[in-house]
Amino acid sequence: MESKTERRRYYRIDDLVRLSYHQLNDVELSEREGQHAEVPLETLLAEIDRELNQAINLCWQKDPLLARPLGLLNQKLSLIASQQPGLIDNHCPGNEEEVQVNISGCGMAFDSTYALSEEDRLLLCITLSPSNTQLKLQARVVACSVNGPEQNNFRIRVEFEHSEAAQEILIQHIVQKHWGKSGLQK
Repeated sequence: MESKTERRRYYRIDDLVRLSYHQLNDVELSEREGQHAEVPLETLLAEIDRELNQAINLCWQKDPLLARPLGLLNQKLSLIASQQPGLIDNHCPGNEEEVQVNISGCGMAFDSTYALSEEDRLLLCITLSPSNTQLKLQARVVACSVNGPEQNNFRIRVEFEHSEAAQEILIQHIVQKHWGKSGLQK
């Protein structure tokens, strides 16, 4: 009997996020090449944002009325930072939509009305809740399958190609969400 090897490297959760994505063409891929390198200011801001998100998520469990304005304040600061030329590139492709995803520190699965091919490269903008943390990640499509009997309904699976700072933010978010759900079930 043949044994299956588990491919997953990180814990996965089902989550509701705001998502937009854009398929990258060859020109965009070559322009983005090398942008995965850590930028010291970006890294510092990501670390501060991670700590703030952690505090907001803890607050969300105890006092959602207080956590909501804190999340909005964090979003406002991110918007201000994104308007500073050369500071952070937070421009996201298209309009973000609320989407149910299955997410981990290294990848994500989501439904789409568009079929994609394996190895297609995407630029993803993911906004996590309740902290309103926005992550802009490059990803590679690892699978696309028809999802259900309806036409134009596909399950897209991607693997993230990102910096350690973004991965750390994702892992913290997933752990906090899982801990929050476990805490509510007690």
